[in-house]
Amino acid sequence: MLFGLPAHVEGMTDVPAAVDGRLAAESGRHAQATVSRSLEQNSKHFNDARAKLEKWADDMVLAAEKALKDKRRLAQTGTDRLFTIQWAVA
Repeated sequence: MLFGLPAHVEGMTDVPAAVDGRLAAESGRHAQATVSRSLEQNSKHFNDARAKLEKWADDMVLAAEKALKDKRRLAQTGTDRLFTIQWAVA
């Protein structure tokens, strides 16, 4: 008994060829759709990660350019002050 219901199996039945073919085709389409969905998700994650990396690289370039500009300004200002002090002393 299954769940309190009396039942018995008389024998296995064969699945008709048309139904079997349709099931095989649907199974193949389902597998392809699953692979496609997975590839699309992977592509999205990859593109998001690439965009973050490019933004990080751009930020690093801007920070390096600013640091170089600041150092040049500091070096120029220091040279001008040194020249002014030497000129005043002489």
